[in-house]
Amino acid sequence: MGRIDWDSYHQAAADLAWWFGFSPKTIEEMSPDEILIWQQQANRQVKAEYSKM
Repeated sequence: MGRIDWDSYHQAAADLAWWFGFSPKTIEEMSPDEILIWQQQANRQVKAEYSKM
């Protein structure tokens, strides 16, 4: 694995916490690949115009 872009990591973690309600502990336990998969799901949902009320 290459170097981690920590700014991107923290942005992705914040998105996952907000979008899916993941706790910081849950996010910390995820592998970078898992975070990427969940971020792709969030992006897909945003493009499909899902929203949180």
